[in-house]
Amino acid sequence: MAKFRSKGANVTIWVLMGLLIFGLGGFGVTNFGGGATAVATVNGRDVTANDYARALEQQLRTFSAQSGRALTLRDAQAMGLDAAVRNQLVGRALIDAELERIGLSAGDQEVQRQVLAISAFHGLNGQFDRRAYADGLRRAGYTEAEFERTLRDDAARGVLQTAIASGVAEPGIYANTLVSFLAETRSATHVTLTGANLSTPVPEPGEAELTAWYDAHKDRYTLPEARRISYAWVTPDTLAPTVEVSDAALRSAYDQRQEEFVQPERRLVERMVFGSEAEAQDAKARLDAGQITRDGLLAERRITAADIDLGDVAEAELGAAGAEVFALAAPGVVGPLPSDFGPALYWMNGILEAQNITFDEARDQLRGEVAVEEARRQITADTPKFDDLIAGGATVEELSRDTIMEEGHIDFRPDTEEGPAAYPEFREAARTVQKNDFPSLVQLSDGGLAVLRLDEILPPQAVPFADVRDRVAADWRHDAVQKALEAEAAALETRLAAGEAITALGHPAAKVEALRRDSVVEGTAPGFTEAVFVLQPGARQTVAGDGVISLVQLDSVNTPDAADPDVLALHDGLTQQAGQSLAQDMFDYFSTALHSDAKISFNQAVINSVHSRFP
Repeated sequence: MAKFRSKGANVTIWVLMGLLIFGLGGFGVTNFGGGATAVATVNGRDVTANDYARALEQQLRTFSAQSGRALTLRDAQAMGLDAAVRNQLVGRALIDAELERIGLSAGDQEVQRQVLAISAFHGLNGQFDRRAYADGLRRAGYTEAEFERTLRDDAARGVLQTAIASGVAEPGIYANTLVSFLAETRSATHVTLTGANLSTPVPEPGEAELTAWYDAHKDRYTLPEARRISYAWVTPDTLAPTVEVSDAALRSAYDQRQEEFVQPERRLVERMVFGSEAEAQDAKARLDAGQITRDGLLAERRITAADIDLGDVAEAELGAAGAEVFALAAPGVVGPLPSDFGPALYWMNGILEAQNITFDEARDQLRGEVAVEEARRQITADTPKFDDLIAGGATVEELSRDTIMEEGHIDFRPDTEEGPAAYPEFREAARTVQKNDFPSLVQLSDGGLAVLRLDEILPPQAVPFADVRDRVAADWRHDAVQKALEAEAAALETRLAAGEAITALGHPAAKVEALRRDSVVEGTAPGFTEAVFVLQPGARQTVAGDGVISLVQLDSVNTPDAADPDVLALHDGLTQQAGQSLAQDMFDYFSTALHSDAKISFNQAVINSVHSRFP
């Protein structure tokens, strides 16, 4: 139940701390004075524009810190964050109205305790500082009375939430049942057969056997229907070798891309932002003491490696943190150091040496790239000419003779991808073109052009045996091995049914201990573990796969050891998860009941006014 009290009582503190740490300059949130200032009215209580602006601001800050990029209001609206913030504030107002109805409030002592505990209000001596308190509230847009009233309301909400959820506990059977299922292990013995350990190896096939296999499975070696197409085409890459490129053009390209060729030393860096300096220092201390890892911090904060990855950066890109990060001679972690989003820890994961590629060294690379760009411009400039020629009745052959286009022919099938068929635009045109269609230009994705004509449709055609002999031999052998495996497995099953032990079959028998439901036993047939967990002790099953067959016998079912630390941790986690879920359900039912009888209205004009203050 502490979850609910903490969640309710600390919202305002964390909002305030976020605003104090990051400042309000980024979004320009200020007090809304004059006129209507209620974003919503809930049972006669106002959700003020200031409350909405602060909550929306904090949500944007939180998501920006997690993602490592500034989140705009438009981004937030696309994600539905603005509506979520308004719904959260409406829910809070409903609870406040209920608190007022039942006469529940927090005392002055609790409000004082919370104010004194906020480190942002402490002076250099670590004690509460009245001036820091007043200055912090002013910067965050609060009056003292408003802030203390908000703390009082948050504390009272926590009491109500705790009261609603108190007494809700997971009954035990849920966690016990799941632990019995998830932590159960099994021991089994298996014989696994592959082509390499058949009692009688499969012989090499003769020509007669291969020919017979080919005739019986000719559909495997038959090409599908093809469309014989003639085409004319040109691409920047095919035209580029004929394009003249001046030294002046190369020098201009080098100057424009100098940052690509001349780069300072760069580092592979990850940045994890924290809500406060104290939180960042605590995380660094735990890392240094070996109490937690980077991955542990990611899991603890419910973010991914992608959320903290900055890629390769130069020292200047890290601002005030750059010098210390670049002082590392080997991968490591430093901090807390400043960032645009607050105090952060920085992981330096690799060093990319500085590079200085001269113009002469870059000439060949630039020549190819500039020539391709010039060829692309030439193709674009010649497009009207191609259109005119096609409109005048020019054939594929005439286009290749009279223009920069080149002629070609292709038997197009669904899997054809060579030549112009490497382009999806050409493949689509080749699939749909009909005989006697009026030709048209096909724009290719790299700036090239193509014109095509369907000459004829070729029926499915069997590939001659000589052309696919190796493939036929491989298919024959694979089929023969599979049949031999099945036959040998059937013979072994008969011996097992007659009472022979699985360890006396003449094949190596392997024993697996403490097999879990998510275990993978290397080398066995697919479905091996699933088979083990449906068997009863002493029972057997044959599990067949492609080129592998496993005969498995279940030896024992091992119930979870209640004293095993891993089992205890699993049980505690499931119990806590179930209890929290039940408690949350109770509070959700309560909130739903409040909503069902509530009178709620929104003022879109005020909402728009708040949104106008955000970039």
